[in-house]
Amino acid sequence: MSQEDKEDGVTYCPYEDCRLKICCDNLACGITRCGRRTDTNQPLDPHMSQENSEQLRRDGKLEGCGRPIEMKLVDGNVLYLKCDWSKQHAT
Repeated sequence: MSQEDKEDGVTYCPYEDCRLKICCDNLACGITRCGRRTDTNQPLDPHMSQENSEQLRRDGKLEGCGRPIEMKLVDGNVLYLKCDWSKQHAT
C-alpha cells in the first residue's frame, strides 16, 4: 500500500499487513504511531519504543500495528510513510 492509498478520503496505515484507518492532524514532530491502547482508548505515544509497542501487543492492549509512521507535508498534502524505528526518540 502506498502513502497515498486513500478510499473515500480516508487514509490507511501504510504497512501492507495493517488496514487501520489513521488520522493525525498534528505535524509538530512528523511522527505518529498506528493504533491506540485498548485499555485506555488513548492514541499511542508517537515516540514509544519498539519494545513497549511489542509488549502492548503481547498483552492484548493494542489496536493497530503499533509501528511508527512518518508524516510529511508535500504540496499541501500530508503523506503517511513507513518509518524506521531508529528515526524516532524512544520513550
